[in-house]
Amino acid sequence: MSLELCPETFALTGALRLHAHLALVFTYKTQIANAATLRLAGVSPTHAKAAGPLAQVRSRNFAPLHYYLQMPKRGGVWSLNNLAAFKKFAVNPRWITTWLQSEHLSLSKAREEYVKCKMNLLSTLPNLEVVERELLREAISAKKRIIEQALRAELCHFRHVPEKDVFLAQLLVIRSRYKFLVLVGASCTGKTVWAKWVFGDPEVVFEVNCASCPEPDLREFRPLKHKGILFDEASCQMVLQQKLLFQAPPSHVRLGCSTTNCHSYDVFLHGQGLMIASNTWLADLAALKRVEDRQWLVQNSIVVDVGSLPLWVAA
Repeated sequence: MSLELCPETFALTGALRLHAHLALVFTYKTQIANAATLRLAGVSPTHAKAAGPLAQVRSRNFAPLHYYLQMPKRGGVWSLNNLAAFKKFAVNPRWITTWLQSEHLSLSKAREEYVKCKMNLLSTLPNLEVVERELLREAISAKKRIIEQALRAELCHFRHVPEKDVFLAQLLVIRSRYKFLVLVGASCTGKTVWAKWVFGDPEVVFEVNCASCPEPDLREFRPLKHKGILFDEASCQMVLQQKLLFQAPPSHVRLGCSTTNCHSYDVFLHGQGLMIASNTWLADLAALKRVEDRQWLVQNSIVVDVGSLPLWVAA
């Protein structure tokens, strides 16, 4: 027998409903003519005919019913039994997965129950880690959407930047190479926000932090979803080491290269609007030792010298 509070009723109505569950196992066929015989606190019981996760339980297999009464489910208050799970009868890991799926078990409790099973841990525990990671990803994405929605409400209009028209116009033509856009200026001038909205929707611009890194991580870039990439705080030296990448060529570019290339991957950036937001681009450009490197960067880029003037127009 077990007592539990119903989380669903509380979430929907705010009322606390106490459920009493009783599992009876007879050695021979028994008929209870009157349900009032098992009345508890003036309430007659309801015969559960293996509904929900117990729908596949065979009538002669009582173990899943006893496990349900004992498992550390959400809302559980008290339980009493004469057949201890894992000792008097074996627990199938699939039962735990079923109750985890129906949200009767939390991830932490499900992990404890899997370990008690002492079977299939090489599959159940890694699966649990994947579930936990993906749930966290979904929660962060939901929070991110709320934040972005709030920031959109506070978004100001941007001032006209002539170089933007030149940058976008080149992307309308199929060619073998494209120039990348560089926004250089003081901090807090709106360079990153401006770049994210250059196509009218920040969701189509993939942003990657390039501060102090030899090459950008583009594993999560999606060419059919994104229209541009923002390399935040990318340095001149990083661009020079990845010249082919920053030309957005009509071919795949391999990144993550090493002696064995065991972690390498390919990206296709043709026609993508590549942008760099930097505080020190012009100073880094002037400090380059090789004239050829400076010339290549100048010839293959469209530079917007923001200076200290904000890119937005005050309301």
